[in-house]
Amino acid sequence: MYFKNTVKNKWRSAEFFAGIGLVRAALQEENIETVWANDIEVTKAAIYNANFESGDFILGDIRDVKGSSLPVIDLATASFPCTDLSLAGARAGLGGRESSMFWEFARVLREMAEHSPQVIMLENVPGFATSHQGKDLADAIKALNRLGYTCDLFLMDARFFVPQSRQRLFIVGTKGRLSQTRSCKNSITRPHWIRHFYELHPELDLQIRALPEPPHQQHYLSSIVERIPHYHSTWWDEVRTQKFIESLSELQNKRLRQLQRCQETQWRTAYRRTRNGKAVWEIRQDEIADCLRTARGGSSKQALIETSHGKVYVRWLTPREYARLQGVPDTFHIDHVKDSQAYFGFGDAVCLPVIRWIAKHYLLPALAENRIRRLPDGSPRRMWPFFELEDRQRTTEEVKNTLNAAEYTVFNEVLGKSSFSAVLNEKPITSSNMIGLPQSFRKRIIPDELYELRKHPDIRIARRANTIARLAQVISERSVSKGLRHTLVVQAQRLERLAANRLAEFFDEPDDSDLDESND
Repeated sequence: MYFKNTVKNKWRSAEFFAGIGLVRAALQEENIETVWANDIEVTKAAIYNANFESGDFILGDIRDVKGSSLPVIDLATASFPCTDLSLAGARAGLGGRESSMFWEFARVLREMAEHSPQVIMLENVPGFATSHQGKDLADAIKALNRLGYTCDLFLMDARFFVPQSRQRLFIVGTKGRLSQTRSCKNSITRPHWIRHFYELHPELDLQIRALPEPPHQQHYLSSIVERIPHYHSTWWDEVRTQKFIESLSELQNKRLRQLQRCQETQWRTAYRRTRNGKAVWEIRQDEIADCLRTARGGSSKQALIETSHGKVYVRWLTPREYARLQGVPDTFHIDHVKDSQAYFGFGDAVCLPVIRWIAKHYLLPALAENRIRRLPDGSPRRMWPFFELEDRQRTTEEVKNTLNAAEYTVFNEVLGKSSFSAVLNEKPITSSNMIGLPQSFRKRIIPDELYELRKHPDIRIARRANTIARLAQVISERSVSKGLRHTLVVQAQRLERLAANRLAEFFDEPDDSDLDESND
């Protein structure tokens, strides 16, 4: 078995439309544990079960999955069927028989209610964006918005990581907006049509998280080709090879002759196209493979051409080469299934290093930010009961004046004790007369173990940094009030003190006052 759960305290994920498990394989390498997975294909399940400790894999129709049956998760991924969205298909869209399974995924999220994951990731073909003139994509995002997810769109190509041209559209949804966002500018991951989609749909809850550029290292077929002796039956015989050559157009034949003249061994992929009602072969000019597909998508397997010492050899790409083109190591088990089943599994899969890159640069930061945001404030709460205000004889104006005076009194009391001479209220306190306050009560409102976590200096620093980042985002998006600007300055001062205290721990013991929550 290639992938084993070896690390504890992971983020927890559910893998919808799991296929052969390459999303799981990628996430596991980034410390995200898949605790539930589902797919309907028996063949894919056989490959999945051979490579994972898959007691959590549910073979069956997603229409039979109930949200209440899922375990607690932080992340959900969905590579729902692309058949009705792909340019190679009939383009029935989200109303099609297979791609309509998106709505089942949304239903499961809805049924999970308050237990739904904080982050979701969907993957599909770029044709999703043009299906029904973009209406399908807008409808999908609208549905995710209704479930509480702010969505981000970006494009990734497998060629940044492996010698395969494979563009895929990704949608990441988060409960609440992220801090490190920016305006939509053209880039490799967000081409102009994504920016255009954002501009066309101001009604949607969209965001753009800053992402680094993918690696620009060139990858070549030579890195994935199995070195099979030419006498092996895998290679086509002379008759079949000659028919292949004869099917080439003049341009394709010229391309092949150029390869034959090369002194070093050359490899190229070729794929069949229908031209004027006739099936012909076309050779890729560059040294990468075309996008791997399944026969169900209307495209056949790719052939590999090898030229050596002027000779031409042709064969199908092998299942292992398909695996390598998806970034899968050779320890991944596929020997127990037929070649056609392996082709189907990998043709329908994701590129493993692409998912790992997304996990590292997007999913993990988003998960961490959402967890920090959801940590309750561990400070003890102090309450002043005004039982006399329950007297129904008092007018609304009397109650308002009493509460304003109480707030003003508490404000000044806290202000006098603050190490920063500040109380963080964006709106100014209404001036009033000071009054005597009733006996107060103090109670911690969260469990002790969570309080200890909240008190940890690293968590305090992380929360403060997150607050500053979100304040900066708000300030950049709207006019800045004096109170909000003051809040940002004080939060920065607090972060500076927390960081200084934490740094001092490496040289000297911190003073007890450093852990006083009243100073935070």
